[in-house]
Amino acid sequence: MTGVRNTLQKTDILRGFKAFADVVRNGVRVRSGCLLCHVVMLQRSADTKSNNRSAGVKTGFAVPKKRVPRAVDRNRIKRLMREAYRMKATILRVAADEYTRDLRIVLVYQQRSSPVSHGASLRSLQEDWNEIAAKILASME
Repeated sequence: MTGVRNTLQKTDILRGFKAFADVVRNGVRVRSGCLLCHVVMLQRSADTKSNNRSAGVKTGFAVPKKRVPRAVDRNRIKRLMREAYRMKATILRVAADEYTRDLRIVLVYQQRSSPVSHGASLRSLQEDWNEIAAKILASME
């Protein structure tokens, strides 16, 4: 039985201050609920293959210290954001390959309070991310 695995590889994560700064500075903003998303769509060159590490969809996750002061809460929120993203990542990867585009995404948590319960918080993050993903897919067409 072969199926699509919803995994988030290390190569799919946007890393480094410069990479984040480029996406935040040049990206289009999409907001939904407690998530603010910066998206940069790059046209993939003909010689770049989709299995290349620099190609495809790369995503970064940020929780500002100003909004969530405790590191424990910031790390938990980032973990929940990654989980919510992971469920829809395959759809974005397929769309990016179909339209021969590379996506750079930075998700920023914008709510001031920390999550109350795991279930409620993950659910709200998934709803917000689903809305953002739908907007990104619509703008790719």
